[in-house]
Amino acid sequence: MTLGEKIQVLRKEKQLSTRRLGEVAGVSCSMISKWERNVCEPKVYSIQKLADYFNITLEELLNSKVEI
Repeated sequence: MTLGEKIQVLRKEKQLSTRRLGEVAGVSCSMISKWERNVCEPKVYSIQKLADYFNITLEELLNSKVEI
């Protein structure tokens, strides 16, 4: 599973819009969409905000071998 796919799964599990997740991460909703489509990857500070919000470790979010 890619980082973008994990972000999308976690967002949908929490029933969040891309706009709301963007507010959490400090980015636009269009940036969330780009992350989810693997067009680009989030910066480290955004990844940390996402991990904190979803109450998971950075390793769980970033490691492709760890399934959410």
